[in-house]
Amino acid sequence: MSRIYFFCLLALITLLPPFPLALIAEDITFTAEVDNQKIGLDDTLALTVTISGANLNESINPIMPDLNDFDIVGQSQSSNISFINGKVSSSRSIIYSLTPKRAGKFTIPPVRLNYAGKEYRTSPVDIEVVAGSMGTASKQQQSPWSPFFNPFENEHPTGRRYGPESIQLVGELDRKQVYQGQQAMMTLKILTQVSIAGIQIDDFPVLTGFWVEDLQVDKNPSGKRVNINGQEYVEFLIKRNALFPTHPGRFTIGPATLAIQTESGGGVFSGPQSIKRQSKALVLDVLPLPQGNRPANFDGIIGSYSISAQLDRSTVALGDVAALTITISGRGNLKTIAAPTLPPLDDFKIYEPKYTEKISLTGAFMEGEKSWEYVLSPKVKGTNQIGSISLPFFDPARREYRIAQTRTLTLKVEGGQLVTTPVTGDDRSQLRALRQDISFIHTNESEGIRPASAQSFLAYLWIILPPLVNVVAFAYRRHRESRQTDLASYLRNRAYSQFKKSIKKARTLVNPTDAKLFYHLLTDSLARYAAHKLSLSAQGLTLQSVLDQLEERRIEPELQQRFQSLWNDAEYGLFGAGQPGVSSMEKLMREANQTIGRLDGKI
Repeated sequence: MSRIYFFCLLALITLLPPFPLALIAEDITFTAEVDNQKIGLDDTLALTVTISGANLNESINPIMPDLNDFDIVGQSQSSNISFINGKVSSSRSIIYSLTPKRAGKFTIPPVRLNYAGKEYRTSPVDIEVVAGSMGTASKQQQSPWSPFFNPFENEHPTGRRYGPESIQLVGELDRKQVYQGQQAMMTLKILTQVSIAGIQIDDFPVLTGFWVEDLQVDKNPSGKRVNINGQEYVEFLIKRNALFPTHPGRFTIGPATLAIQTESGGGVFSGPQSIKRQSKALVLDVLPLPQGNRPANFDGIIGSYSISAQLDRSTVALGDVAALTITISGRGNLKTIAAPTLPPLDDFKIYEPKYTEKISLTGAFMEGEKSWEYVLSPKVKGTNQIGSISLPFFDPARREYRIAQTRTLTLKVEGGQLVTTPVTGDDRSQLRALRQDISFIHTNESEGIRPASAQSFLAYLWIILPPLVNVVAFAYRRHRESRQTDLASYLRNRAYSQFKKSIKKARTLVNPTDAKLFYHLLTDSLARYAAHKLSLSAQGLTLQSVLDQLEERRIEPELQQRFQSLWNDAEYGLFGAGQPGVSSMEKLMREANQTIGRLDGKI
């Protein structure tokens, strides 16, 4: 055993020495350099003191010499780690911003450093200072990853002192007065004359009384030059919000507070530090909507919109379906717009619509479109007119109410095989009455007179039959009354077994030829199951009413979402583009079995 340990130790020593021993033995270097050895009296000099080594495990605290000929006006730090040929190298630097006191030739004495028990000294640096400016600004030591690089930083004369106004936080509204529901845009921006390493929002006003949407801003903002009261700044956009006031009145929006991390900037910002800036409060006057000329069916929609309607076909066979798509597009708070009211469509069965939206928040306004796609299943043949759909809204730009309308559509229903759907959960689901309570024995006259044994049997039956009929009828009546009294419980208990029977039948229709029958059967099976299991009326049953019930029963959101997707996929399989694939039908069958199986165990 000791021999094994010896060889393991030997192997370890053989493999490991080069890197650790080199690391331990390696010394550090300590240097000082300047960005220019000849500068003007109006320029700034950058003196960079750097310590380099493989394993820097202590802080760097250089000891500066007496600089009788220069003033230290700023200081910043940086560090770097690199991996070269498997070796680690690191360095740390301190950058001092120096301004000369007079012209002439000077020497910056060595900078000292006590590190790991040893003293290091830099070489002296010779500097020549001439009158005026050499036009060379000191090299900015700002982090290259800073999103707030300030192009003015190197343009200011040496020794410029920055006051509190050198960084400002400004909140603005794009307008002072709006109508109720009209968008006002609030922006938050920084005006700066120094470089910024980063920001953090410490406090943001509570926007009570507004529907608020965040408008996108660049995560790596590029500043632009602006002139404010004769002063040059770099402006950075920090935050934008679309505000939609919910009621009229005068609103005061409180100030925002930012913590701002500065880079080296000179003057009062002579080194990296965190400062706080607060914007001023803002006031917005919100006008009530005018009462004059308000449409009777106006539903509080504010903005500028258009509405369109289209059918995916102009002719449909009885038993088939058509898709009606309603689209509202424009500028304003589209998220508050509900589905429009359809015109009377008594000759169609209308399924729950498929909803989509494309809303953009990248510009200065909320804009985009919302669409509702309805499935129309005709009940009778003939030519049907789908009347115009109106959308009343208030246009704040025109200061008037307007009504957008769709054109009237025509859908012709031609002959075809009407798809008969399974019985839904109504009175037809109740127990059937007996088709025949009593079966009489009929005589056969061709046989002549019956023998005495037959006559005696008939007489015996005639005697016992009346009371037997009464007993059977009474028992059946009590049975039926009991079932009708607890019909909801009866249907609820049978809902899952009936669903499985329907699914079993739907399995035989999994082929492209019977696709329409398959989707019809699946949609009705889901509706019938939901109606029976949740004790809802099957007449006018909607997906939303089912989801409301599931929410009340605290069914987990993930399972609600699966049921919603299953319902929508089944309905929209009726009019999906192209021929439905067998694989998609089989997948939907598996999803139906799994989802309803899980749901039944929780209701």
